[in-house]
Amino acid sequence: MTEIAHGIDIYYENKLNVVFFSDGTRKEYTIGGILFEIFSDEAFYMISEKVGNMIKCFPANHESLSVESITSGFKWLYGTIMDDDFPVATELFRSSFDEKISESLETMVDESEFACVGDFLDKCFKAYIEDMKTFALYVDSLAADASGIADDFGSVIAESFKESVVQWNDIYSKRCSRRRRNGNITLETHKITNFLQLLVFEYCRMKKEKKVLKQCLNCGRYFIPKTRRDAKYCFEVSPDNPNKTCAEIAPQKIRSEKRKNDPIEREHNRTYSRLAMQAKRAKEYGLDPKIYYNRIDEEVNHYHAEKAVTNNILKENDNV
Repeated sequence: MTEIAHGIDIYYENKLNVVFFSDGTRKEYTIGGILFEIFSDEAFYMISEKVGNMIKCFPANHESLSVESITSGFKWLYGTIMDDDFPVATELFRSSFDEKISESLETMVDESEFACVGDFLDKCFKAYIEDMKTFALYVDSLAADASGIADDFGSVIAESFKESVVQWNDIYSKRCSRRRRNGNITLETHKITNFLQLLVFEYCRMKKEKKVLKQCLNCGRYFIPKTRRDAKYCFEVSPDNPNKTCAEIAPQKIRSEKRKNDPIEREHNRTYSRLAMQAKRAKEYGLDPKIYYNRIDEEVNHYHAEKAVTNNILKENDNV
């Protein structure tokens, strides 16, 4: 089977991951970008649920088990689980599923344990999908942990992953070399044949560049902060408003929710807005805006004093 599935080769240069495919094509990704391709809704469906569906649709599903029928079944999946927009997802599915076929063949005692090739491919799919679940669990736990929203289980999973990949930090943190000899250029690359290997590679690269994978607290999508590592929201279009990003709209939502549920917050916002408008219009009427700016300062001080009293009362109640 290995002559069919090849995996991908990654060359790292100038903070870009250059992915080389078996057909001679290449594609550049920023750090973390390969993971974002994998976890797009369309790509993840293609390499998970759709695989099981296509196995059931395999025309020769009920043929007896043989090298020919297995090869035919894999080629069927090879040709149906693919998308030019998701080349890494396509290629890693092929090499990952190929690994499960090889493992199943090595551990198979008797061909008679499978009624047909469909049963065999279904067994391979179940083993493959368990690996996909592990991969997704690690990604989700790492992102939630970095975002401060992981539960105890997620934190343990994240720490377990970090400890397990320490040995790969030096390997994947080094810049790949380029050698010229006799007019030819040879590139040092990293071979990736399954999704967990890809996660280890991307994690080590992000760590090297002091970047971190996080989960947006507004939309739930994964993102890598562009500047501040403590960023809570992504810069993708918000599902709440197609004209704004999550980073723009989320703080507004939080303030709106506070004003809705907190009478002190609501009254402060009303008073502050009124004084700010009066200060803005003061010049139009020939008045001194400093009067209103002073009133704004007084209002802000009053607001913080009230909030401090409220917070102290809440702390006292918690300690009772």
